[in-house]
Amino acid sequence: MTVADAEFSHVVVLADLPRGGASFRLAANEEERARITKRLDVVAVKHIEGAVKIRANRAEIFLTGTLLASLTRECVASLDEMAEDIAEDFELVFLRGDATPAEGDEEAALPDIHEGAEFDIGDFLVQQLSLAMDPFPRKDGVTSLAEQYGQDEEKTAFAAALGEAKKIE
Repeated sequence: MTVADAEFSHVVVLADLPRGGASFRLAANEEERARITKRLDVVAVKHIEGAVKIRANRAEIFLTGTLLASLTRECVASLDEMAEDIAEDFELVFLRGDATPAEGDEEAALPDIHEGAEFDIGDFLVQQLSLAMDPFPRKDGVTSLAEQYGQDEEKTAFAAALGEAKKIE
């Protein structure tokens, strides 16, 4: 995705960052929120902002900060509109594209790879938002169809088998 295509863009040239890094506070305007709404396929993005500290060396890019967002979503059970508020702290390390991972614990999670000399903090915040969103948003007090029309525990085959197992004991 190019900067012109990005819904919410704030590009940082990594080589221009001071040794200790730099801090940014970003908030999407109305037009950017409309584009983010379309990208995330939600009813509305009412607010999205982030406080990000970024620093980089030859091998890695370090990001820490907070993401705040207010969305209007569709409840998966009732299809009613509902609010979803997100407040997420993050701390991520990206391995620069030309660096190689360090030897060590094979069970450890591999870092994300970042190619290029620039980093788009705005697009990164939109990606973080997509990861923080509830994958199955449900309005408070709404029961799912499975709960509403599901079988009683006593009527299921598993419950019957469990009852037979209890008789054997």
